[in-house]
Amino acid sequence: MTAKVIDQEDYDYLTESSADFRGDGLVRMDYADMPAGLKRHILCSQRVSEDTMRKINAAIASEGLPQLGRLPGR
Repeated sequence: MTAKVIDQEDYDYLTESSADFRGDGLVRMDYADMPAGLKRHILCSQRVSEDTMRKINAAIASEGLPQLGRLPGR
């Protein structure tokens, strides 16, 4: 038997999008002290254009998440 531990957000995504992941033998176990999920960060090179940053921010905003910002002095 192989055990994998993933957060709830990833579990929900995988069970909705992957028939293989929903296969036989999958058992969900909840633990009271398990964090709700992991923070995700997007890092972009300084070479990323303002237009590309606007597109990324628009995609993030469409999900209701906070937008990216440039580092001060950049």
